[in-house]
Amino acid sequence: MSAQTYVGLFELKNKSKGGEKQMIERLKRNSASGFTLIELLIVIVIIGILAGVIIAVINPAQLQLKAKQAVLRANVEKGCLALNACGSTSTVAADCNSTTKVGLNAINGTPAGSTYALTAADPITYTGTLDTCNYTCSYNFANVTTASGPTPAAACLVQ
Repeated sequence: MSAQTYVGLFELKNKSKGGEKQMIERLKRNSASGFTLIELLIVIVIIGILAGVIIAVINPAQLQLKAKQAVLRANVEKGCLALNACGSTSTVAADCNSTTKVGLNAINGTPAGSTYALTAADPITYTGTLDTCNYTCSYNFANVTTASGPTPAAACLVQ
């Protein structure tokens, strides 16, 4: 090869290096400008799907109902204890046939929508109801059977 050929190749190499530098500079400028619209939309869709799955798993309405039923169960459990205490100090059902005689305060509506009832006949039964869920306990004066813990209905989430 002649000297001119080497000089020509050297110049060609230098020109191509300059072109590479320009192309790299252009790519750096384009990538620094931000995300494309498609990329942003894909991220938004993924976040939406994840939020939907999380809300479906958590189900706040069911958690709130479960909390209300837990309060209902606790209130009935206290009523059962009071009924048991009244039954252990008395031998006659008439002494424990009202909430006043048993020592229970009027707690209807706690939690919202709940009702409580005490039957007057032997065996005396104390029941707390919230929608389709109810907890029941009873004290039998005839057989002197102590009040069992609250028995839940099948519709109750809190067993």
